[in-house]
Amino acid sequence: MEGREIITQDKLAQYLQLKLSSRECEKLRLNLLQLHDDGAEVEAGPLDLAVSVTSQRRLTNAALVEFLGRDEVEALKQIVEPTVFRTLIVTEREADVRREPTRNTDSIDHVVL
Repeated sequence: MEGREIITQDKLAQYLQLKLSSRECEKLRLNLLQLHDDGAEVEAGPLDLAVSVTSQRRLTNAALVEFLGRDEVEALKQIVEPTVFRTLIVTEREADVRREPTRNTDSIDHVVL
């Protein structure tokens, strides 16, 4: 493995911790929004809270089928390039391979049509 960088166990552990933290942050965000919506006051101190509301028009499959029909939507799907997503998956190794570094050249790609 000379000359190649190593993905350290510390970096993988940090990634998993941050991923968990982001989930906790989302739970707290939803709780704060609910408290705000219910009229709760912000405790006195240096921090304050405001909520910004924006809206978007989303062209969902269901909306398109409703307006254009299923056949037309399927025809459009054949024309549009797919959106490719890459998902990072960190898992624990089997006990007998924990000592050896691995390099997986295969990607797990998700294509949304």
